[in-house]
Amino acid sequence: MAHWRVWCAWAATIAISLCLTARAGATPPEGEPELTVFNVQFEGQPNGRLASQVLNALRRTEREYRQRLGFGPLGPVTVVILGATRERDERLPEWADGLYDGTIRVPAPDSGEPTARLITVLRHELAHSFVDSRTRGNCPAWLQEGLSQWLEGAVLDRDDARLAGLARTGDLPALLTLEAPFVSRPDAMVSVAYEASLSAAAHIVRTRGVPGIVRLLESLGAGLPSEEALPNALGMTYRQLQESWEDHLRTHSITHQRPPGGTAR
Repeated sequence: MAHWRVWCAWAATIAISLCLTARAGATPPEGEPELTVFNVQFEGQPNGRLASQVLNALRRTEREYRQRLGFGPLGPVTVVILGATRERDERLPEWADGLYDGTIRVPAPDSGEPTARLITVLRHELAHSFVDSRTRGNCPAWLQEGLSQWLEGAVLDRDDARLAGLARTGDLPALLTLEAPFVSRPDAMVSVAYEASLSAAAHIVRTRGVPGIVRLLESLGAGLPSEEALPNALGMTYRQLQESWEDHLRTHSITHQRPPGGTAR
């Protein structure tokens, strides 16, 4: 009987996965770009309703990102919904619940229904898929994480006040040192790395616009190392980007210290 239950759960997972893959790969209306095939799977007990709602959220987000960036993932995207009891990595920011390693992995909500938090995590992880696909995996971690937070909908200057303090004391991390995955960094520096990534990516959007971001991703996708892709796409070196970003942070700090109707002290 136990073997029969295991087989039934496995069969249900496969059935949901195949059903959702077929639906996600349907031919789009005339004039719309070809959409991504999403393969939704479960680590634990399948939940067809949750899978359908996750798929709908992914589809809405995909259309939004395609409209903003002008491109989409090159191939199918697998999404694995993990068990609700999975322990999270306490070194990561509170909102960083997902994982992208070529596959989108998100924790199942305890309620079995999609929460605002789950939608945010899905948006973040799908952004990783867009960036990874466009750069063919050749993307520094700070840019990958920064753009994923930007696309997800994070407030762009969310951490600028804190980072401005680090810039004043000379403790702001150099972007060149944030190219490797953040899990390799000391625990105390992981959150700072995420904060700096969003702030730096937002600075590129602010100074070069979305076309600048797309050019940078294209240059990386062509195989250029980041130290060559930056001047090729943005007309600035790593050092120039760092200095421009730090200048913005210092200005941000001064602006936010001004009393209403007064001047900076």
